[in-house]
Amino acid sequence: LVFGGLLLWLGLRFLDLALEVWWQPFYPWDVWTTWAVRARVWAELQELVPFVSGEVWLAHPEDPFYTIDAWTYPPAVSLIASWPSLAMGGWHETASKLPWLGAGLALGLGRYGQARLWGASPLWSLITLWLALSLPILQTQIALAGYADIWVALALALGLMAFLQWARNGDWRQGLLALLALMTCALMKREGLVWASLFIPALIVARLRGWWLLAAIGVMVGIVGWIGYRGGLSFEVPALGPVLLGFDRIAIPGLPSFTYQYHDVWEPVLRHTLIYSNWHLFPYLLVLALVAGAISVFRNGLSGWQGAGMVWALASLSAVYLLFFWTEAHLWAVQATSFNRILLQFAPALTFWMMMVWLDLTAKVRRGSV
Repeated sequence: LVFGGLLLWLGLRFLDLALEVWWQPFYPWDVWTTWAVRARVWAELQELVPFVSGEVWLAHPEDPFYTIDAWTYPPAVSLIASWPSLAMGGWHETASKLPWLGAGLALGLGRYGQARLWGASPLWSLITLWLALSLPILQTQIALAGYADIWVALALALGLMAFLQWARNGDWRQGLLALLALMTCALMKREGLVWASLFIPALIVARLRGWWLLAAIGVMVGIVGWIGYRGGLSFEVPALGPVLLGFDRIAIPGLPSFTYQYHDVWEPVLRHTLIYSNWHLFPYLLVLALVAGAISVFRNGLSGWQGAGMVWALASLSAVYLLFFWTEAHLWAVQATSFNRILLQFAPALTFWMMMVWLDLTAKVRRGSV
């Protein structure tokens, strides 16, 4: 009865979201200035005409160039919006929004399937799925279709779920799925490449044991020290361009150049996460999961999927903290423009990790090992 009730609840909610997607027009701002602009141009012209900088556009008035401020953004989200219109024979705004409903469905189906593969009961898998899909900010991203954040969240969630499955049992299919999902992150938004790199320390923890793990940690500390001694590290990334990583500044092509300086934005951050209704119980349950995960790592050591999941969760939260407390992006938290959307990119993956921490804890309680 509980399973059927929750399934009916989710079904009715997705029907409600489908009506919102069908009735609502594309909602500003990023949609109007970036994602839907390119989708409409490509659908209207039936051709992938290039988008270039304003200077190039002005210098070549005879060429079929178009320009937007964010012309360097990856094209994947705009392509996703343009494909349904192409199937309709021309620009069709309602059809172009339907993939956002599909992203929510894909997240739900993928999460339920991975929870069952992990060993969770059907009812517990559906309960945790309901908790994840009921996040107000996630449902808002589906209803106000057109933004890229839900696609990053989907790729990160599918990537983490498959990664932890692979870390637990070594299933190469899960490992391949994790790799493909993380590669997809970089195709959705520029910061997706940075978020995918957060899996590197988790990968080291998942595959190494004992002295090998200590040696790897020592090497990483040495690399950080060497970068600090050099005053930073610059390198070229194919298809991206020059990247600068330093202790005072970070510069990635396509993203604003951030200079590190502490900004006290605890008040708006806590207000958005703990007081406003954007996140329901997510922040409170996340704190409990971090405590439980830390206890598990302390008792069992920093290895295996438990250590890898804990390292990834801490790395993700550290990235959010660094972005909003130590860079110019602190204004995004003060002005309430992007803080919730950035946190949403990690939230579905974190909820799955929280479920696994809970399952591991309850299993140990049943065995009497806690």
